[in-house]
Amino acid sequence: MLFLKKKGMFTVDIRVSPILKEFIEAKWGSDTITLGKDDYFTQKIKHILQRFPEDYVPVKPSERESYIRMEVKRVEFVRVGSKSLFEKLAQSAYLDSYLQEQMAKELDKYFKEIFHAYVLAFCSARSFADNCQRDGILDFCDVYNLKMNKVNFEMLKKSWYRSNEYQLFKKMREKLLRMASFVS
Repeated sequence: MLFLKKKGMFTVDIRVSPILKEFIEAKWGSDTITLGKDDYFTQKIKHILQRFPEDYVPVKPSERESYIRMEVKRVEFVRVGSKSLFEKLAQSAYLDSYLQEQMAKELDKYFKEIFHAYVLAFCSARSFADNCQRDGILDFCDVYNLKMNKVNFEMLKKSWYRSNEYQLFKKMREKLLRMASFVS
């Protein structure tokens, strides 16, 4: 969903999970991600925008709790006929529920890449100690102000165990243990 905010900028609201919203608020300082014209997410959004449907209704303030906002700035002002490209984009700047879900998946993928790399680096810095994975997850939540409850912890733990970084962690830890036993 979109509304024109001011010349040269428009916003798109995207429904996300609570933990992803908390992460975005911690990383960007609010629930709004401001994008530049060459940003990865700007390129994604520009290619999937649709025309507003006849029955379009902006996100109600009472529903904002479940949404983040992507603010797209500095869109090219190329003249196409009588309207600039930005004006054409602003008229077609809408994401239906399916496309919102696709953008939410992209954001979730971004979140998990950062999370997995964080836990791997945390464990590496602690020489792959026994509790480093649990402590790494807890530290990540602390750094990004994520509410730590059983649901979030279990979801993050499952994500970690399914990641390529976890496979790398196991190999690195195994190698370190072999080296330690060889030295002993």
